[in-house]
Amino acid sequence: MTGMLPAITLVASAALGDVPLKDVEQAFWDCDFRGTQNLLDFEDAHVCSDVFERLKAEKFNSEFDRFLEWWRSNKSREYAARVETPAYRR
Repeated sequence: MTGMLPAITLVASAALGDVPLKDVEQAFWDCDFRGTQNLLDFEDAHVCSDVFERLKAEKFNSEFDRFLEWWRSNKSREYAARVETPAYRR
């Protein structure tokens, strides 16, 4: 897993069900931001897909519309926090 960030690494190194939801949420934002920067390889994208599915199931009772509303409301703040972090740059 090249260039993965700590939250993604944590999730990838454990059984996803054993990772606290707050860490899964951070891994989701790491994945989401890195995806917009074209920084995910195939393996990372696979982990990120699993992260998304767990987050959607546990935080939003698998309701995509609820997830989408939350994502839209928080995306700017989460992306801004990552833009200034060297680990998120190419």
